[in-house]
Amino acid sequence: MHLTCAAIAAVLATACASPGSRIDAVPELRPGILAGYLTRESLPDSMALVPAPPAMGSDAFALDEAVARAAATTRGSARWTLAIDDANLAFPRAAGVFECALDAPVSAQDTPRLYVLLRRALADAGLSTYAAKDHYRRARPFMVNQLPTCTLAEETMLREDGSYPSGHNAIGWAWALILAEIAPDRADLVLARGRAFGQSRVICNVHWQSDASEGRTMGAAAVARMHADRDFRADLIAARAELASVRARALRPTRGCRAEPQRWRRPEARAQPVLREGLASSALTAARSSSPEKGFRSTRVTFSWRAEASSVASSLAVIRMTGTGSFAPSSRACTSNPLIRGMWMSTIAHWGNRVASDVMKSSPPENAAT
Repeated sequence: MHLTCAAIAAVLATACASPGSRIDAVPELRPGILAGYLTRESLPDSMALVPAPPAMGSDAFALDEAVARAAATTRGSARWTLAIDDANLAFPRAAGVFECALDAPVSAQDTPRLYVLLRRALADAGLSTYAAKDHYRRARPFMVNQLPTCTLAEETMLREDGSYPSGHNAIGWAWALILAEIAPDRADLVLARGRAFGQSRVICNVHWQSDASEGRTMGAAAVARMHADRDFRADLIAARAELASVRARALRPTRGCRAEPQRWRRPEARAQPVLREGLASSALTAARSSSPEKGFRSTRVTFSWRAEASSVASSLAVIRMTGTGSFAPSSRACTSNPLIRGMWMSTIAHWGNRVASDVMKSSPPENAAT
Protein backbone atom coordinates (compact mmCIF):
# COMPACT_ATOMS: atom_id res chain seq x y z
CA MET A 1 0.00 0.00 0.00
CA HIS A 2 1.27 3.46 -0.88
CA LEU A 3 2.07 5.86 1.94
CA THR A 4 0.53 9.26 1.29
CA CYS A 5 0.99 12.73 2.72
CA ALA A 6 -2.46 12.63 4.34
CA ALA A 7 -1.67 9.35 6.08
CA ILE A 8 1.63 10.74 7.32
CA ALA A 9 -0.09 13.85 8.67
CA ALA A 10 -2.68 11.80 10.52
CA VAL A 11 0.01 9.83 12.31
CA LEU A 12 2.40 12.70 12.98
CA ALA A 13 -0.15 15.31 14.02
CA THR A 14 0.82 15.08 17.67
CA ALA A 15 4.37 13.71 17.66
CA CYS A 16 7.27 15.30 15.81
CA ALA A 17 9.84 15.89 18.50
CA SER A 18 13.49 15.19 17.75
CA PRO A 19 14.89 12.58 20.13
CA GLY A 20 18.48 12.78 18.86
CA SER A 21 20.59 11.71 15.93
CA ARG A 22 21.29 8.14 17.08
CA ILE A 23 19.54 5.76 14.70
CA ASP A 24 18.21 3.50 17.42
CA ALA A 25 16.85 6.50 19.35
CA VAL A 26 14.51 7.75 16.65
CA PRO A 27 10.98 6.54 17.40
CA GLU A 28 8.90 4.89 14.74
CA LEU A 29 5.41 6.28 15.20
CA ARG A 30 3.99 3.47 13.13
CA PRO A 31 5.61 1.00 10.76
CA GLY A 32 7.49 2.98 8.13
CA ILE A 33 7.10 6.44 9.68
CA LEU A 34 9.82 8.10 11.76
CA ALA A 35 9.49 11.28 13.78
CA GLY A 36 10.98 14.35 12.13
CA TYR A 37 13.63 16.73 13.45
CA LEU A 38 11.22 19.58 14.20
CA THR A 39 8.56 20.06 16.82
CA ARG A 40 5.14 21.00 15.52
CA GLU A 41 5.69 24.54 16.86
CA SER A 42 8.96 24.92 14.95
CA LEU A 43 7.61 23.80 11.57
CA PRO A 44 7.51 26.48 8.84
CA ASP A 45 4.08 28.14 8.67
CA SER A 46 2.60 27.60 5.21
CA MET A 47 -0.12 30.18 5.94
CA ALA A 48 2.60 32.79 6.28
CA LEU A 49 4.78 31.60 3.40
CA VAL A 50 2.48 30.84 0.45
CA PRO A 51 -0.30 33.00 -1.03
CA ALA A 52 -3.88 31.88 -1.35
CA PRO A 53 -4.37 29.38 -4.20
CA PRO A 54 -5.56 30.73 -7.56
CA ALA A 55 -9.27 31.49 -7.59
CA MET A 56 -11.46 29.77 -10.15
CA GLY A 57 -11.94 32.07 -13.13
CA SER A 58 -8.61 33.83 -12.63
CA ASP A 59 -5.76 33.91 -15.15
CA ALA A 60 -3.67 31.86 -12.75
CA PHE A 61 -6.31 29.15 -12.49
CA ALA A 62 -6.68 29.08 -16.28
CA LEU A 63 -2.97 28.38 -16.37
CA ASP A 64 -3.39 25.54 -13.87
CA GLU A 65 -6.11 24.05 -16.07
CA ALA A 66 -3.97 24.36 -19.21
CA VAL A 67 -1.09 22.57 -17.50
CA ALA A 68 -3.47 19.80 -16.37
CA ARG A 69 -4.71 19.34 -19.95
CA ALA A 70 -1.12 19.08 -21.17
CA ALA A 71 -0.27 16.58 -18.45
CA ALA A 72 -3.25 14.43 -19.45
CA THR A 73 -1.56 13.67 -22.78
CA THR A 74 1.04 11.57 -20.95
CA ARG A 75 -1.47 8.94 -19.82
CA GLY A 76 -0.19 5.46 -20.62
CA SER A 77 3.34 6.68 -21.37
CA ALA A 78 6.63 5.94 -19.61
CA ARG A 79 6.25 9.30 -17.87
CA TRP A 80 2.86 8.20 -16.52
CA THR A 81 4.45 5.00 -15.22
CA LEU A 82 7.12 7.03 -13.46
CA ALA A 83 4.39 9.17 -11.86
CA ILE A 84 2.83 5.98 -10.46
CA ASP A 85 6.20 4.99 -8.98
CA ASP A 86 6.75 8.47 -7.55
CA ALA A 87 3.39 8.43 -5.78
CA ASN A 88 4.74 5.88 -3.30
CA LEU A 89 6.37 7.52 -0.27
CA ALA A 90 6.87 4.27 1.63
CA PHE A 91 10.36 3.11 2.51
CA PRO A 92 12.42 1.27 1.40
CA ARG A 93 10.98 1.96 -2.07
CA ALA A 94 11.15 5.72 -1.71
CA ALA A 95 14.83 5.57 -0.74
CA GLY A 96 15.70 4.65 -4.32
CA VAL A 97 14.14 7.72 -5.97
CA PHE A 98 17.49 9.52 -6.25
CA GLU A 99 19.80 6.55 -6.78
CA CYS A 100 20.23 7.17 -10.49
CA ALA A 101 20.87 10.88 -9.98
CA LEU A 102 23.44 10.07 -7.28
CA ASP A 103 24.83 7.08 -9.18
CA ALA A 104 24.91 5.23 -5.86
CA PRO A 105 22.61 3.01 -3.79
CA VAL A 106 20.60 4.46 -0.90
CA SER A 107 19.43 1.84 1.57
CA ALA A 108 19.30 0.90 5.23
CA GLN A 109 22.24 -1.46 4.62
CA ASP A 110 24.55 0.72 2.51
CA THR A 111 23.77 4.20 3.86
CA PRO A 112 21.92 3.80 7.19
CA ARG A 113 22.33 7.40 8.39
CA LEU A 114 21.26 8.84 5.03
CA TYR A 115 18.32 6.44 4.97
CA VAL A 116 17.11 7.67 8.35
CA LEU A 117 17.76 11.30 7.44
CA LEU A 118 15.46 11.01 4.41
CA ARG A 119 12.75 9.34 6.47
CA ARG A 120 12.84 12.06 9.11
CA ALA A 121 12.95 14.89 6.55
CA LEU A 122 9.83 13.41 4.95
CA ALA A 123 7.86 14.06 8.15
CA ASP A 124 9.01 17.66 8.52
CA ALA A 125 8.55 18.66 4.88
CA GLY A 126 5.18 16.96 4.55
CA LEU A 127 3.76 18.43 7.74
CA SER A 128 4.94 21.93 6.82
CA THR A 129 2.18 22.11 4.17
CA TYR A 130 -0.77 21.28 6.39
CA ALA A 131 -1.64 24.68 7.85
CA ALA A 132 -2.48 25.88 4.33
CA LYS A 133 -3.89 22.53 3.19
CA ASP A 134 -6.37 22.44 6.06
CA HIS A 135 -7.25 26.13 5.72
CA TYR A 136 -7.91 26.30 1.97
CA ARG A 137 -9.19 22.76 1.41
CA ARG A 138 -8.56 23.19 -2.31
CA ALA A 139 -10.20 20.65 -4.62
CA ARG A 140 -7.77 18.47 -6.54
CA PRO A 141 -7.65 18.44 -10.35
CA PHE A 142 -9.43 15.10 -10.78
CA MET A 143 -12.32 16.43 -8.70
CA VAL A 144 -12.71 19.33 -11.14
CA ASN A 145 -11.81 17.94 -14.57
CA GLN A 146 -13.14 14.40 -13.94
CA LEU A 147 -10.05 12.89 -15.57
CA PRO A 148 -8.43 9.75 -14.10
CA THR A 149 -5.49 9.76 -11.72
CA CYS A 150 -2.52 7.40 -11.72
CA THR A 151 -3.47 6.06 -8.27
CA LEU A 152 -7.15 5.17 -8.43
CA ALA A 153 -7.10 3.42 -5.04
CA GLU A 154 -6.13 6.65 -3.29
CA GLU A 155 -8.78 8.95 -4.76
CA THR A 156 -11.25 8.59 -1.90
CA MET A 157 -8.63 9.59 0.64
CA LEU A 158 -7.27 12.40 -1.55
CA ARG A 159 -10.73 13.97 -1.84
CA GLU A 160 -10.57 14.69 1.89
CA ASP A 161 -7.00 16.04 1.79
CA GLY A 162 -6.47 19.60 0.56
CA SER A 163 -4.58 19.99 -2.69
CA TYR A 164 -2.67 23.21 -1.90
CA PRO A 165 0.25 23.20 -1.40
CA SER A 166 1.54 19.81 -2.49
CA GLY A 167 3.05 17.66 0.25
CA HIS A 168 4.75 15.38 -2.28
CA ASN A 169 6.49 18.40 -3.81
CA ALA A 170 7.56 19.65 -0.40
CA ILE A 171 9.03 16.24 0.41
CA GLY A 172 10.68 15.64 -2.97
CA TRP A 173 12.22 19.10 -3.08
CA ALA A 174 13.43 18.85 0.52
CA TRP A 175 15.08 15.53 -0.31
CA ALA A 176 16.66 17.04 -3.43
CA LEU A 177 18.07 20.05 -1.57
CA ILE A 178 19.51 17.84 1.16
CA LEU A 179 21.07 15.40 -1.30
CA ALA A 180 22.45 18.23 -3.45
CA GLU A 181 24.28 19.44 -0.36
CA ILE A 182 25.56 15.96 0.43
CA ALA A 183 26.72 15.33 -3.16
CA PRO A 184 27.36 18.76 -4.73
CA ASP A 185 29.06 17.25 -7.77
CA ARG A 186 25.70 15.59 -8.62
CA ALA A 187 23.57 18.59 -7.65
CA ASP A 188 22.13 19.36 -11.08
CA LEU A 189 21.03 15.77 -11.61
CA VAL A 190 19.64 15.51 -8.09
CA LEU A 191 17.67 18.74 -8.36
CA ALA A 192 16.32 17.75 -11.77
CA ARG A 193 15.12 14.45 -10.32
CA GLY A 194 13.59 16.23 -7.34
CA ARG A 195 11.68 18.51 -9.67
CA ALA A 196 10.50 15.58 -11.78
CA PHE A 197 9.40 13.76 -8.62
CA GLY A 198 7.15 16.67 -7.70
CA GLN A 199 5.87 17.19 -11.24
CA SER A 200 4.76 13.56 -11.19
CA ARG A 201 1.86 14.73 -9.02
CA VAL A 202 0.77 17.07 -11.82
CA ILE A 203 1.15 14.26 -14.35
CA CYS A 204 -0.91 12.08 -12.00
CA ASN A 205 -3.78 14.63 -12.03
CA VAL A 206 -3.82 14.91 -8.24
CA HIS A 207 -2.18 18.35 -7.98
CA TRP A 208 -2.43 21.63 -9.87
CA GLN A 209 0.77 23.27 -11.07
CA SER A 210 0.42 26.02 -8.46
CA ASP A 211 0.15 23.31 -5.76
CA ALA A 212 3.45 21.87 -6.97
CA SER A 213 5.24 25.22 -7.16
CA GLU A 214 4.24 26.31 -3.67
CA GLY A 215 4.92 22.82 -2.31
CA ARG A 216 8.54 23.29 -3.35
CA THR A 217 8.53 26.59 -1.46
CA MET A 218 7.53 24.73 1.69
CA GLY A 219 10.13 22.01 1.10
CA ALA A 220 12.85 24.65 0.91
CA ALA A 221 11.52 26.35 4.05
CA ALA A 222 11.55 23.05 5.93
CA VAL A 223 15.15 22.33 4.97
CA ALA A 224 16.21 25.82 6.02
CA ARG A 225 14.61 25.28 9.41
CA MET A 226 16.14 21.79 9.77
CA HIS A 227 19.59 23.33 9.42
CA ALA A 228 19.07 25.01 12.77
CA ASP A 229 18.63 21.60 14.40
CA ARG A 230 21.78 20.03 15.87
CA ASP A 231 20.67 16.46 15.19
CA PHE A 232 19.95 17.23 11.54
CA ARG A 233 23.37 18.75 11.06
CA ALA A 234 25.00 15.72 12.66
CA ASP A 235 23.06 13.35 10.42
CA LEU A 236 23.97 15.45 7.37
CA ILE A 237 27.68 15.09 8.12
CA ALA A 238 27.34 11.35 8.73
CA ALA A 239 25.29 10.88 5.55
CA ARG A 240 27.92 12.70 3.49
CA ALA A 241 30.62 10.35 4.79
CA GLU A 242 28.44 7.30 4.07
CA LEU A 243 27.79 8.35 0.51
CA ALA A 244 31.49 9.05 -0.07
CA SER A 245 32.28 5.54 1.19
CA VAL A 246 29.68 3.95 -1.07
CA ARG A 247 31.00 5.80 -4.09
CA ALA A 248 34.61 4.95 -3.21
CA ARG A 249 33.61 1.28 -3.30
CA ALA A 250 31.94 1.84 -6.69
CA LEU A 251 28.62 0.41 -5.53
CA ARG A 252 25.95 0.74 -8.20
CA PRO A 253 22.31 1.86 -7.93
CA THR A 254 19.87 -0.94 -7.21
CA ARG A 255 17.39 0.18 -9.86
CA GLY A 256 17.86 0.34 -13.62
CA CYS A 257 18.98 3.82 -14.61
CA ARG A 258 19.59 3.78 -18.35
CA ALA A 259 16.05 4.80 -19.30
CA GLU A 260 15.21 7.04 -16.34
CA PRO A 261 16.23 10.44 -17.80
CA GLN A 262 14.28 9.66 -20.99
CA ARG A 263 11.24 8.76 -18.89
CA TRP A 264 11.33 12.22 -17.37
CA ARG A 265 11.44 13.91 -20.76
CA ARG A 266 9.66 11.79 -23.35
CA PRO A 267 6.18 13.36 -23.26
CA GLU A 268 7.47 16.89 -23.62
CA ALA A 269 7.29 17.10 -27.41
CA ARG A 270 3.65 16.04 -27.59
CA ALA A 271 2.50 17.84 -24.44
CA GLN A 272 3.97 21.27 -25.14
CA PRO A 273 1.83 22.04 -28.21
CA VAL A 274 -1.32 21.34 -26.19
CA LEU A 275 -0.31 23.81 -23.53
CA ARG A 276 0.96 26.37 -26.03
CA GLU A 277 -2.25 26.31 -28.02
CA GLY A 278 -4.40 26.69 -24.93
CA LEU A 279 -2.42 29.57 -23.49
CA ALA A 280 -2.12 31.40 -26.79
CA SER A 281 -5.84 31.06 -27.39
CA SER A 282 -6.69 32.33 -23.90
CA ALA A 283 -4.31 35.27 -24.18
CA LEU A 284 -5.58 36.33 -27.61
CA THR A 285 -9.21 36.02 -26.54
CA ALA A 286 -8.58 38.14 -23.47
CA ALA A 287 -6.73 40.74 -25.52
CA ARG A 288 -9.55 41.04 -28.03
CA SER A 289 -12.15 41.30 -25.29
CA SER A 290 -10.22 44.08 -23.57
CA SER A 291 -10.12 46.16 -26.75
CA PRO A 292 -12.71 44.95 -29.27
CA GLU A 293 -12.39 47.98 -31.51
CA LYS A 294 -8.61 47.49 -31.76
CA GLY A 295 -8.51 43.71 -31.66
CA PHE A 296 -5.39 41.86 -32.71
CA ARG A 297 -5.37 40.67 -36.27
CA SER A 298 -2.84 37.91 -35.67
CA THR A 299 -4.12 34.49 -34.65
CA ARG A 300 -0.72 32.88 -34.10
CA VAL A 301 1.91 33.30 -31.46
CA THR A 302 5.41 31.92 -31.96
CA PHE A 303 7.04 30.23 -28.98
CA SER A 304 10.76 29.97 -28.51
CA TRP A 305 11.65 30.10 -24.82
CA ARG A 306 12.35 26.85 -23.00
CA ALA A 307 13.48 27.51 -19.46
CA GLU A 308 12.70 26.72 -15.86
CA ALA A 309 9.75 28.57 -14.26
CA SER A 310 8.47 27.57 -10.84
CA SER A 311 6.17 30.51 -10.12
CA VAL A 312 4.67 31.36 -13.49
CA ALA A 313 1.09 31.48 -12.26
CA SER A 314 1.80 34.47 -10.03
CA SER A 315 3.82 36.12 -12.81
CA LEU A 316 0.94 35.77 -15.25
CA ALA A 317 -1.42 37.25 -12.67
CA VAL A 318 0.87 40.28 -12.31
CA ILE A 319 0.94 40.84 -16.08
CA ARG A 320 -2.71 41.79 -16.25
CA MET A 321 -4.98 43.44 -18.80
CA THR A 322 -6.66 46.71 -17.82
CA GLY A 323 -10.21 47.60 -18.74
CA THR A 324 -9.10 50.36 -21.09
CA GLY A 325 -7.75 48.27 -23.89
CA SER A 326 -4.10 48.38 -22.81
CA PHE A 327 -1.78 45.95 -21.11
CA ALA A 328 -0.13 46.80 -17.81
CA PRO A 329 2.55 45.22 -15.64
CA SER A 330 1.22 45.36 -12.06
CA SER A 331 -0.76 48.58 -11.53
CA ARG A 332 1.09 50.81 -13.99
CA ALA A 333 -0.58 51.23 -17.37
CA CYS A 334 1.71 50.99 -20.38
CA THR A 335 0.04 52.36 -23.48
CA SER A 336 -2.78 51.73 -25.91
CA ASN A 337 -0.28 51.48 -28.76
CA PRO A 338 -1.02 48.22 -30.65
CA LEU A 339 2.69 47.51 -31.05
CA ILE A 340 3.33 47.70 -27.30
CA ARG A 341 0.21 45.64 -26.63
CA GLY A 342 1.58 43.08 -29.04
CA MET A 343 4.85 42.98 -27.14
CA TRP A 344 2.95 42.23 -23.92
CA MET A 345 1.04 39.50 -25.73
CA SER A 346 4.33 37.88 -26.73
CA THR A 347 5.51 38.14 -23.14
CA ILE A 348 2.45 36.26 -21.89
CA ALA A 349 2.87 33.66 -24.63
CA HIS A 350 6.53 33.18 -23.79
CA TRP A 351 5.72 32.70 -20.12
CA GLY A 352 3.16 30.12 -21.15
CA ASN A 353 5.81 28.14 -22.95
CA ARG A 354 8.02 28.30 -19.87
CA VAL A 355 5.21 26.62 -17.96
CA ALA A 356 5.23 23.77 -20.48
CA SER A 357 8.91 23.32 -19.77
CA ASP A 358 8.24 23.42 -16.03
CA VAL A 359 5.71 20.63 -16.37
CA MET A 360 7.60 18.32 -18.66
CA LYS A 361 11.29 19.20 -18.79
CA SER A 362 12.98 18.14 -15.59
CA SER A 363 15.68 15.97 -17.10
CA PRO A 364 19.45 15.74 -17.29
CA PRO A 365 21.26 14.70 -20.48
CA GLU A 366 20.24 11.25 -21.71
CA ASN A 367 23.60 9.69 -20.88
CA ALA A 368 24.01 11.42 -17.51
CA ALA A 369 23.04 8.44 -15.32
CA THR A 370 23.43 5.06 -16.92
